Amino acid sequence: MTNESRRMSNGPISRFHDNRLLGLVEEPAQKKKLLDDWQLVKRARFNAAKRLERRHYASLVVLAMVALYGGLSSIFSLIYSSNLSPHAKSTLEWMGAVANWLTLTYSLTEQSKGYQSQSVELHTCARKVNNLRKELEATYIGDSSHLLAFTRRYDEYILECRPNHDSIDYEIAVKGEVNLGLLRWRNLCLTYWPYLLVSLAPAIAALAAWHLVPLPK
Repeated sequence: MTNESRRMSNGPISRFHDNRLLGLVEEPAQKKKLLDDWQLVKRARFNAAKRLERRHYASLVVLAMVALYGGLSSIFSLIYSSNLSPHAKSTLEWMGAVANWLTLTYSLTEQSKGYQSQSVELHTCARKVNNLRKELEATYIGDSSHLLAFTRRYDEYILECRPNHDSIDYEIAVKGEVNLGLLRWRNLCLTYWPYLLVSLAPAIAALAAWHLVPLPK
């Protein structure tokens, strides 16, 4: 090897590669910020997918229960019609009517929301963001302009996904899976309280009719 070759091998290019291998060359701070931001987005989207999946199954269970109320109350009033007072029979028929109409209207509104399809979209988006984040983490970025290709792909993934995560999903993502405390209960209440109300609606309507409608003289 000539002296010129030795000088080139010990020059700045060689030292740059040695420093890069040793981790001494700093990458742009924007890379770490993107990694941190995408980690939160990934968690928030996974949280939203789980929450919507729970809503989907809760709606199916509640609608089945309400339909069961309506059917059983009608059958009960028919079988024991001779043993029931007119007031009790009217109350049961009212509860059955409320349950039947509630089943029809609520099933239509829940179907239009499409919780299951939204959950699948959010889960797919979260996986794409996670894969993109891993790819960026494994890629050496020598200049900030090299991040543009990654951000373009990220924007495409977000635009492809129609639904968005809610604030509660992002707050849980920031907190992580530990020390959620009241945040976990708030998430459960936001997810299940409409279905709890719907499941109790026929019984509440029957109690209201029983107490508000005067007994026949």
